[in-house]
Amino acid sequence: MDAEVVPDANLANKLLKHNDPHILLEAARDGAADWEQALTRALYPPESFPTPSALHISAAGHYLADPKRTTLATLNYDVLLEHALVSGMPDDTSGVAIVTGENAPRSDDPQVFHLHGVITDSLVRDAIVSFDDYARLVAEPSPWQRGFLEDALSRGALTLMGTSYRDPDIRQWLHTLCGSGSSPHPAIVLVVRESLGLSHEEFLHAEATLRRVWESIGLTALTTHSFVDAAQILRELSFLDSADYASPDERVGRAWSEHARRFAALQREYSDALAGDRDTMRVTLGTGVPQATLWLARPGGRLARWASHDRYYRSPRELLHAPTGHDSSWLAGKALGTERQVLDDISPKAPARDARRRSVLAIPLILGDGVHPEFAGAVLTFGLERPAEHYARDQSRWAGVADKLAKDWGRRLSANAFDRIRE
Repeated sequence: MDAEVVPDANLANKLLKHNDPHILLEAARDGAADWEQALTRALYPPESFPTPSALHISAAGHYLADPKRTTLATLNYDVLLEHALVSGMPDDTSGVAIVTGENAPRSDDPQVFHLHGVITDSLVRDAIVSFDDYARLVAEPSPWQRGFLEDALSRGALTLMGTSYRDPDIRQWLHTLCGSGSSPHPAIVLVVRESLGLSHEEFLHAEATLRRVWESIGLTALTTHSFVDAAQILRELSFLDSADYASPDERVGRAWSEHARRFAALQREYSDALAGDRDTMRVTLGTGVPQATLWLARPGGRLARWASHDRYYRSPRELLHAPTGHDSSWLAGKALGTERQVLDDISPKAPARDARRRSVLAIPLILGDGVHPEFAGAVLTFGLERPAEHYARDQSRWAGVADKLAKDWGRRLSANAFDRIRE
C-alpha cells in the first residue's frame, strides 16, 4: 500500500505472507497521511475496471427472482453486487440501496447490506479494515452486524459464498449462533477449491478435513471446485422443489444423448456452420483463423471436441476429450469452467498443437431447456495465427461478433438438445 511502512513491494509481500494482514494494515493506517485515500488507491489502481463475476450475477438473479424471501449481504468493500442487481433490473427502476448501518432506509429498492462498510473509487464509508477496527467491533455488546446475522438465521438458511472466510468477527458470531445448535436454520459455507489454490488431488485429500473444521463450529460445509459451480448452485435453489427437477449434470447428459442420437446429421450441420463462422472471424480480425471447433460438455466434468470446420467425425467414440474447470490445461475447458471468454497463447508443449496456431479464443456457450436455469454446456474455439496480445489490444473490434456467435450457437445447441424432449 502507499503508506510507505516498508520501502518496497517485495518486502511488503513477504510480510503479508507470514503475518496477520490485519496487524499490517494497522501499521499501514498509522503511517498513512490520508488513510481513506490510501484504501481507495490500493483497491482501485489506475486503469482497473472490476466487473461482476458469475457469482455476483447469480446472487443478484436469485434475489430478484423473489426479493421478499432473500436478503443480500457482503463482507466485500466493492459494489459489484449492486452493479449486478442494476444490470438485471428493468431500465425504469430507481436503483439499489447501499446499507452500512443498522438503520436501513425504508425503500422498495433492492438493498445490499455491507457488513464491513464500503470502499469505492470515490467513497469510503464505515470501513472495517485493520486489527483495531475488528477488535472494537467484536468488543461491542450488540453490533448491528451480529443482529443482522441472528435475524437472517431466524428467517431461513444463511449461505456464505466467498474466498478465505478469515474475518474474525463473522466466525465468532456464527460459532455463537450456530455452534450451540439453537439456531432454527443452518448456516451453509461453500468451500471452493478455486479459492484455496489446490489441485484436484490435493483437494481430494483435504476435503473431508475442511468439512469437519467448519462443522466443528456449527456450520454446514458444502465443497465445490469453482466459483462457477457455486454460482450454478445459487441458480438452482428456487428449482429444487420442482417435481421434474433435473440437476445440471443430468441436463448436460440429456444434451449429450440427443446430440449422440443425431450424430451424423449434426456433424454436417455444425461443420458447415463452423466454416462460415471461421470466415466471419477471419474478416473481423483481419488475420488468419486456422481452426474453428465446437466442444460439447458431457457428464462428469469432461468436454468433447464435437465438430470442426474442416472434417466430419464418424462416431462419438472418435472424439478427443479434455478436462474442464478453472485450472484446466485446455483453454476450452477453462472457458467452460469459468463461464468467461478466454484468449491466450498456446503453449509449445500443448497437446495436439498445430504450428499454424499461435493463440486461441475460447467462447463459452450457454444452453437452456426452457424449464430449468441455463448452464454453460459447450465452447466455441478459434485457433488464431498471431499471439493473444495482438488481438487483446483491439478487443472492441471483435467482441461484438464473438458475443453474437455465442448467442447463435447457444440457441442452435439448445434447440437440437431439448426441442424433442419438450414436445
